[in-house]
Amino acid sequence: MKRILFFCILLFSFAGYSQNPFVDRDHAIFHPPLSGRNVGYKITVTLDTLSHIVKGKESIYWLNNTQFSTKVLYFHLYMNAFKNNSTIMMKNIEKLRHKILGIKLTPETAGYCSIKNIAVNFNNLTDYFHVEGTVGVLHLPFDVKPGESVMIELEFETKLPRIMIRSGYAGSFHFVGQWYPKLGVFQDNGKWYCPEYDGNGEFFSDFGVYQVKLTLPSYFIVTGTGLVVSERIEGDVRKVYFYAEDVHDFAFVAWDKFRVLSKKVKGKTLYVYYFKEHEKIAKRELDALERVFNWYNKNIGEYPYPDYKVIDVPFNGLGASGMEYENFSTSFSLSLFPDWLRATESTVVHEFGHAYWQGMVATNEHRQAWADEGLNSFFEGILMDRFYGECSEMKFHVFCENGFSRFESPNFEVLKYEKPDKEASEFVSRGSYGLASYNKFALTLKTIANLEGEDVVIDAAREFFNQYKFKHPDGKEFVKILNEKTDNKYKRLLNLVLFDVGFPDAKVLKVEKKCEPYFIGYNNRDVFYREREKSGKRNCKSYFYRVVVAKRELPLDVNGIVTFKSGKVEHFIIPADKNIIELKFPVEKTDRLESVYLDPDRKIMIDLDRSNNLYRYKPSLFENRLAVLVFNMLMELFAYVF
Repeated sequence: MKRILFFCILLFSFAGYSQNPFVDRDHAIFHPPLSGRNVGYKITVTLDTLSHIVKGKESIYWLNNTQFSTKVLYFHLYMNAFKNNSTIMMKNIEKLRHKILGIKLTPETAGYCSIKNIAVNFNNLTDYFHVEGTVGVLHLPFDVKPGESVMIELEFETKLPRIMIRSGYAGSFHFVGQWYPKLGVFQDNGKWYCPEYDGNGEFFSDFGVYQVKLTLPSYFIVTGTGLVVSERIEGDVRKVYFYAEDVHDFAFVAWDKFRVLSKKVKGKTLYVYYFKEHEKIAKRELDALERVFNWYNKNIGEYPYPDYKVIDVPFNGLGASGMEYENFSTSFSLSLFPDWLRATESTVVHEFGHAYWQGMVATNEHRQAWADEGLNSFFEGILMDRFYGECSEMKFHVFCENGFSRFESPNFEVLKYEKPDKEASEFVSRGSYGLASYNKFALTLKTIANLEGEDVVIDAAREFFNQYKFKHPDGKEFVKILNEKTDNKYKRLLNLVLFDVGFPDAKVLKVEKKCEPYFIGYNNRDVFYREREKSGKRNCKSYFYRVVVAKRELPLDVNGIVTFKSGKVEHFIIPADKNIIELKFPVEKTDRLESVYLDPDRKIMIDLDRSNNLYRYKPSLFENRLAVLVFNMLMELFAYVF
C-alpha cells in the first residue's frame, strides 16, 4: 500500500513541471520546460572498470502524447549489436572491426544489454518481455490510452564492448553511450519507431528528464550529459549524481587519465577533457569550441544548456572519436597533427553543430540523416573557411579549393541508385549512406549558397531552428523554408537530390572543327549542296567549331567558357530549362580551340561528376609522333655538339 501511495504522489506532485515525476525541483534548470518531456529516466548504476559491466536499476516514466492507444512497449537494447559475429552491426562493420582496428570478437571484447526483470505500474511482466537483436518488446495486459502514463521499473546489466564504433572501452578509457534500456518513440501514426541498431544511421528518441546516479572507482574522472549535481568519494568509490533536462539521451565518459581545461563564455562553461600528451591539442580544441559556440549563438540561436564538453579520445579509442551526444562530443586528434592541419578543429566544429541539429531540433536521424548530417556538414564547411581560411584541413591547394573539397568524391556513382531520404538500414553500405546523407546535401546547400549568398541558407537554418527546436520536425520543413526564401528556384533540384536518385551532372559532349563550304547548288540525287574542289583539295569558305554541351538532373543555369589558341575567349550559358545545347564558334583557319570548361568558377558544387566538365585540346597521333621525332633529333644534335 505504501508503495502504491508513493507511486501516486510521484506521478501527481510535479504537475507544475510538465507533469514529469523525475524533475528534480531542487536542481531544476529550465522554467518553463523547453520540450514536451513525455519521458523521464531515473537510473542508478555501478560501472565495473575491470569487467566493463554497467549494472543497476532503472525507472522510466512514459506519457502517451499521441491520439492512439497501445498495448505494447518497445525498447532499444543497443549493446546487443556487439553480442556475436552474426548481428547486423557486426556484419556491417566487419571491415572496420577486423581489417582496420584488428579487433576479434571474443567474450571479453563483445557486448550486450540484458534486462533481468521488468515491471509496469507494479505488475511484474518479465515473462511477457521478448528480445530480438537490439530490440526488446513488452506486451502489456492493458491499454495505455492517449494522455495516460505508465511507470516502468527494471533491472539490467550492460557489458561494454571493446570500442569499435562509438561505445565501449579501450584500456581504462570508457565511453558509455547507448548503454541503458531505452524506449523507442510512439509516433503520431500509432506505430512504434524502434529500428535495429545496424551501424548505419544514428538515433531518435523523445525529449525528457534524466536522473543518473553512478558509482565507479574513486580514481576515475567522469563527465557526461547534463550537470553534476553532487559528487563525493566514499572509500575507494566515487559517487556522482547527474541531472539533465530537455535532452533525448544520456551518455557519459570515464577515465583515470583525464585532465580538464575550461573557459566561461557567455555565461556557459566550455570544457575540454584531455590527457597529458594532448595538452597542446586541448588548447586548440578549446579555441575551436569557443569560435563555433559564439558563431552558433549569434547566427542560429541560443545554446540554452549550462555547459558543453569536448572529449579528447586516446588513440586506442579512436573508434569513439568524432561522435555527438547531448551536451558533449568527442574529438579526433593525433599528437603528430601539425598546427596547420586542422582536422582536429574541423571535428570540434562539426560535432558542436550537432548540438543544434541533432540535439535540439532532433529530426529522425535514422530516417532522415541528411537533415542533420548534411545540414551540419554544410556549416562545417563554411565555418572552417571563415575561422581558419580555405583548405584549412589540408593546406595543399593543389588538392583543395575550399572547405567543401573534401566532400567531393570519385565514388558518387552509387548515388545514381541511392537517395538520401530513406531509412539508414536501406542503404547498400556505410559508404553510400555517408555519401548520400553527408556529402550530397552539403554540396547542394553550398551550390545554393554560391548562387544566392551564404546568408540565404543561414537565414533558412536559423528559422528552422527557432521554429522547430525540441519538436522533432520532418526534414522537409527545412526544405520548405529554404524554398520560400529562394522563391522556389531550387525546388526541383532539392526534390531530385533528396527525394529521388538525382545525379546532377554537366558534361562537354562533343568538340569538332568544321568547314563551311562554298554553295554551288543542289545535287539531284543527294539533294544537298557540295563543296567546290580544286586540284582534289577541299576548298572551305570559312571554319568553325561545333561544341555540344549538356546537363542532366541539374535545373540550374550553368556557365561555360571557351578559349582559343589566338587568345580569344567566348562565354556561354546552358539555361536551367535546357538539357543540351549546340554552340558554333567561327575561327580562322589557323586558330584552334584549346578548351571548353563548364562551371569554371566551381559554383555548381552539386555537379557530381566534374571529370567531364573540361575539354582540352589533345594533339593528334601524327602531331605526337612528330613532336617525339623532333625531340629525339634535338637530343642527338645536343649529344653530338657537346
